[in-house]
Amino acid sequence: YFQNAEVVAGHEGLLRIVKWAHVLEIVHVDNFLVGEELVLTTGISLQHGIEDFMTFIESLIDKNCAALCIEYGSSIQAVPEAILAIANRHQFPIIVFHEAVPFVRITQDLHSQIINQQYLMVSTLESYSQTLNKNTVLGQNTDDILQNMYNELKTQIMFSIKGREPIFFPNMTKSNRQQLLALNKYAQQFKHEPIFIFDQHYADLTIFREDGLFSEFELLILDRTATALAQLLMREFYIEEKKNIEDASILADWIDQK
Repeated sequence: YFQNAEVVAGHEGLLRIVKWAHVLEIVHVDNFLVGEELVLTTGISLQHGIEDFMTFIESLIDKNCAALCIEYGSSIQAVPEAILAIANRHQFPIIVFHEAVPFVRITQDLHSQIINQQYLMVSTLESYSQTLNKNTVLGQNTDDILQNMYNELKTQIMFSIKGREPIFFPNMTKSNRQQLLALNKYAQQFKHEPIFIFDQHYADLTIFREDGLFSEFELLILDRTATALAQLLMREFYIEEKKNIEDASILADWIDQK
């Protein structure tokens, strides 16, 4: 259905995530959207004036919708330049169909694909979690965990324990590491997951994407991996504490024998 469609605005936002498709024929949409929807309309409610169109497009942008698809026909034959300017400014895609298309088939096909992707994501996430748990029993180390994470995401990973130099996985040249560290840590290209040990903020696990477009799957993998690293650190603390106690006991016995 999109073969003959035309992107008339917001080309830079075409990689936005689509979580659902929704047909809307009203101007005031705040109560019908939650974000990341692909909105389809014939424009029947937008033909009465530019003000209604402005309200509509601004609401979609404010709700962080993925894109707007408009079917050209008796209700609307062109998108006003002012609307195109707003969409381009916010990198919000507007896609037009130059002929009638079956919205019901589009929504059915998209929803089926989205549901299948969700099922695949859940299955992959479950398998990943099982691998982490299995490797924990087998005595995995930090590098093993980060390798597993990289195998799934194929993106730059940073693991930072407070007071220590961060670990980059895969490793980077010194100049590239410095460039990455020079960026604002709160920039959209980063996603951080704090790691707490004994209620103290002990470390951070971070992933980096140049485009800043992180999927739900990537964020879930980040969360699961941070949990595995926290468990590993707790185990290392326990082993170290147990060793310290044993050393102290040996020293005490030696002193007593003196």
